[in-house]
Amino acid sequence: LYSRRLDQARAEPMAGTEGGSSPFFSPDGDWIGFFAGSSLKRVSVADGTIETIVPEAPFGVQPYGATWGDDGTIVFGAGRSLYRVAAIGGEPELLAERAETGDIVQYTLPHMLPGSGTVLATDWSSFDPEQAEIVAFDIATGSRKTLLSDAMDARYVQTGHLLFMRQGVLMAVGFDVERLEIEGQPVTILEDDVAQALFMPNTDWETGAGQVAVSASGHLAYARGGVYPERRMSALRVTSTGDTIPLEMDKRQYIQFRLSPDGNRLAFVAGPGQQTDIWVHDLSRGVTQRLNTGGSHDWPMAWSPDGRWLAFSSDRDGAGLYLYRVRVDGSGEPERLAPSDQGQYMSSWSSQGVIAFLQADADGIMNIWVLLPDGDPTPFFTSEATEQFPTFSPDGNWLAYTSNQSGRREVYVRPYPGPEPATQISGDGGSNVAWSPDGRQIYYIQPAGVLMAVDVTPGDEFQAGRAAPLIDPWTFSHTPVRGYDLFPDGSFVIAVADDDRSRLEQFGVTEFHVILNFFEVLKARVGNE
Repeated sequence: LYSRRLDQARAEPMAGTEGGSSPFFSPDGDWIGFFAGSSLKRVSVADGTIETIVPEAPFGVQPYGATWGDDGTIVFGAGRSLYRVAAIGGEPELLAERAETGDIVQYTLPHMLPGSGTVLATDWSSFDPEQAEIVAFDIATGSRKTLLSDAMDARYVQTGHLLFMRQGVLMAVGFDVERLEIEGQPVTILEDDVAQALFMPNTDWETGAGQVAVSASGHLAYARGGVYPERRMSALRVTSTGDTIPLEMDKRQYIQFRLSPDGNRLAFVAGPGQQTDIWVHDLSRGVTQRLNTGGSHDWPMAWSPDGRWLAFSSDRDGAGLYLYRVRVDGSGEPERLAPSDQGQYMSSWSSQGVIAFLQADADGIMNIWVLLPDGDPTPFFTSEATEQFPTFSPDGNWLAYTSNQSGRREVYVRPYPGPEPATQISGDGGSNVAWSPDGRQIYYIQPAGVLMAVDVTPGDEFQAGRAAPLIDPWTFSHTPVRGYDLFPDGSFVIAVADDDRSRLEQFGVTEFHVILNFFEVLKARVGNE
């Protein structure tokens, strides 16, 4: 962490805060709370003393905002839940918990109101920011009240207003803090786009946090940038020798490709960010059609063996990511598959009609499940480790996947339906697993960004050779399901980003803007409206 007084020329690093993130001030300004790994800490502004508040917080390593109340307690977001803890340290108390529906429903960015009896938070029920709501929790009773929709990251200021973010725009509205009621209509406060963590390339970064801060003395600081800009990418066909052939497709923010079983159609997922759609491109006719999947986040996906369906994960029900299938010809509505109240990631649909997917357990750990034709979903392989990238061999008799059971992600193969033990394929880390069309090679990506190839013999006794680099560097990968795919001739389909300089220039923060005496501006702006 760095700190800078407004009367100083530059910021200075704060000793002992290495790896720190999400800083927040105490009401008196004497302390700064922050997250470091799985710990919640605070640092003294006066002398730099570091104190640990929670050594091992219940949210793991991914914080979702925190707020320091005037009663000496801190409320922080943790996935679906809000917790409260004494600022001097102690055991976190569960304050509010979202229903266990999927894995993207969550409370984030808490903000305590004066008196510390009520906390505001952003309630996510999908990756569509228009569905986000600002809610108020009564800490004593646990009751909840919805205040605003299409709104995130609310903060109350003593002028009697709520400041909040609406897709890169800082808004304000009158607010009765005693009755918890909105007064009037929201108005735009800053015409400049305020940087906000929306449409991010990684779900862990999709917090909705606005890069804006307001002080009790009435000053405001913010960073420009708006929401994360869409990444323009070109679809390419890549041979095993690394030669590239551009595909005649529009530039988009591509996330995942899947070739149809006959190799004539290319299904793809495109952004921006976590707002995704599924498209099907006819390679011979050059026609691209968007499927009516109905959600704001629709991926990953996979083809059925007969090429008539695509199975996919979606938040179309307004909750978590669940499994569906939709006809590729565009007829009919998507159908729900494998009902569950846990998050599900579609991964592979075998030639025998078996679907392999990832499903999170109660602790959020990914395990491999399968769905047989006209059958019920059942776990294929579960462990205390996290499994990802399950992919059937072309004959459907083997399943390649990754697991971090050894302490880092490695590639393994198990016979399907088993229960024989797994064969380890990689030795230096691996992800984004795929099979060659003839089932004689397995591909994966090393952590250094190299596409590796392993010769395999998937007979009665599975045998694997030594991994060797195939294409270096390899630039297109995603988690927890691979983004690239293979044509019938063994060439790859990937996406390569155009020059990212313009995106970095747009979203990279090189300066902060400060408005002194902002409360006068706020009162004048809202009053004029």
